[in-house]
Amino acid sequence: MFLLFGLILVHLLGCSKSETEEGGENPVPILITQAVASITATTATSGGVITSDDGNDITARGVCWHTSQNPTTSNNKTNDGTGTGSYFSSVTGLTPGATYYLRAYATNRNGTGYGNTLSFTTTP
Repeated sequence: MFLLFGLILVHLLGCSKSETEEGGENPVPILITQAVASITATTATSGGVITSDDGNDITARGVCWHTSQNPTTSNNKTNDGTGTGSYFSSVTGLTPGATYYLRAYATNRNGTGYGNTLSFTTTP
């Protein structure tokens, strides 16, 4: 009887952890990257629109960029406040004549979500 109880307990604990990790019960924010504009040799503007926070406060938002596709917040990034809705980002420190990949990001207690990736080239 004790062995049966132990097996049931192990099974239940194992299932609940798996469902949380794989079942999407704790989603990250969903957002769209705004078009890149006002491109110069060293700057550009963009931003994001957060379409869902799944009821969890947005604790950070901005854009991230890199010369490789699919940039993350580990690369260059802006910090454009908190909360849902749309926001504006100023990207600075770019290299003239370089191609960059940029996407919006937003973070809640479940992690960081990213918008679609856009590419742009600074002026020479």
